[in-house]
Amino acid sequence: MKTKLIAVMIFILILASACATQVQVPQPAEKTPAQAPVKPAVSVQPVVPVQKNIPSDIKDLLAKAETRAKSASYLYQGPETGNDLAQFYVKDDKIRYLPARNLKFLNNEDSFDSIFFDKTSKTAKSYCVDPTCRYPGLKAELDYKASYIPTIFDWADFNSAEKITEEQIERRTTWVVKTDKGTLWIDIYYGVPLKVDVDGAVYKYQQVNFNAVKDSDVNP
Repeated sequence: MKTKLIAVMIFILILASACATQVQVPQPAEKTPAQAPVKPAVSVQPVVPVQKNIPSDIKDLLAKAETRAKSASYLYQGPETGNDLAQFYVKDDKIRYLPARNLKFLNNEDSFDSIFFDKTSKTAKSYCVDPTCRYPGLKAELDYKASYIPTIFDWADFNSAEKITEEQIERRTTWVVKTDKGTLWIDIYYGVPLKVDVDGAVYKYQQVNFNAVKDSDVNP
């Protein structure tokens, strides 16, 4: 009898211990939504316009070209020509350039005497139009940027300027103006340079004749 009582008590203790023990079931970790990679902030620098420092008297001088110099023909000597002189005709956006010719005859099929530029369409084409051309007409379409030569009207775009002195060029009075692009000898009546020096490269515009160029002079 005593043995049975002990067995019952042991059973009750085992049952109570089993009920008291709780099985811990691991819970799945909560999923967090995937986050898009954070892009680094791009700093946009505002475009700051270039501040021009051009005295009013030089502005007035350059403005004369707009009303007094509608066209020009001249002999040109510069880095592209060496010691030779080339003839130029300029009217609006049309230009005719006649390179110096060592040969007096234009007998070959690829011979040309003139290059015509159009600044609007950015084209350059060589032609033979001289009366002595044996094979007249269009010869080649050239690379505009590589062939173009600055004209007497192409030098007014600078950001700073200072008058240094005055000089005579071919009996024309000029202002010698130092700019951030080079030194210009500007005709005081027509407002265009007759000479330009850019870091030792000298561009000369000689025997200039203003306002006499016809459309036929600049079109093939």
